[in-house]
Amino acid sequence: MGEDWRAWFDCGIVTPSAFPETLRGEYPVVGVCRELLRDDFHTAIEVVPIIDPLGRKHVAEMTAAAGAVLVSVAAVPYALQGIRPAADDPGVWQESLDRAKRFVDDAYEMGAPLQQVTGGPDPGPDGRAAARRRLVEFYARLCEHAISRRPERPLSLSIEPVDRDVQLKGLIGPTEEAVEVVEAVRRRWPNVGLTLDLSHILELGESPEQAVAIGKDYLDHIHLANTVLEPGHPLYGDQHPQFGVPHGVVDVPAVARFLTILREANFFTPQAYGARPVVSVEVRPGPGQDPHLVYTATKRMLRQAFAMVDWTIPAPAKEMPRE
Repeated sequence: MGEDWRAWFDCGIVTPSAFPETLRGEYPVVGVCRELLRDDFHTAIEVVPIIDPLGRKHVAEMTAAAGAVLVSVAAVPYALQGIRPAADDPGVWQESLDRAKRFVDDAYEMGAPLQQVTGGPDPGPDGRAAARRRLVEFYARLCEHAISRRPERPLSLSIEPVDRDVQLKGLIGPTEEAVEVVEAVRRRWPNVGLTLDLSHILELGESPEQAVAIGKDYLDHIHLANTVLEPGHPLYGDQHPQFGVPHGVVDVPAVARFLTILREANFFTPQAYGARPVVSVEVRPGPGQDPHLVYTATKRMLRQAFAMVDWTIPAPAKEMPRE
């Protein structure tokens, strides 16, 4: 059967997890991107907004030369820098929006057509409804800014739900609530969608079938990741261990099943940001592990999972130009 899956999606790697030296967007990210882009397995890479303008320029040039897709992972600096899209303090909310707009500008400089974002911390049951309203306004303003910068093909923003009770404890949150936010923003601006992460789905107590069924009309980006759900275990929570580790809940068949669910939901179609959706793997090396060996093992796992999916039905033929 070969690698028929390549016609269906761009396979990416979340670099701030796989290579922790890139987590803060400092210059080592350039070297890591160069190495990854020389490997033809991945046709997409996900990187945090790069601090240095020259670094952004270099990564944009390398990605274009490799014919790959660059995804901006803004959710990481949101967390590290205290950006709170649903903050109840108007000053904090406005400062967060101003800083988020700069990450949108950085994405344009890097040539990224897609930016993954998040909802921020959960204020608790009593504050959630008001927080969601502030979140909708935040992303409506951010989408408007992205369109004003490049009306002809604006940056797509994709909101990723995270766990509410495990480790990250985010406002968004259950897939149904994430869809309500995305739907509300889309009433005003079209350039927003939904990211589903397999590990977060399971941490939320949802099944892949449930999450995809709820989110399919807004879904534009996928993360493949593992999680351990046993409290007290060293790998418990949002740590993205290798697939198939003891006590982990995601192995090769689980990845193949998730991809099959997505295929049956007609997810693998052209997106606003490109001819194929981006499906990225998120794996973090453990203490003492060599990131490069973990990366190699992960590619082997992905090949096994992809081979278990029936890709023989015709893939979408429509092509969209890449910039």
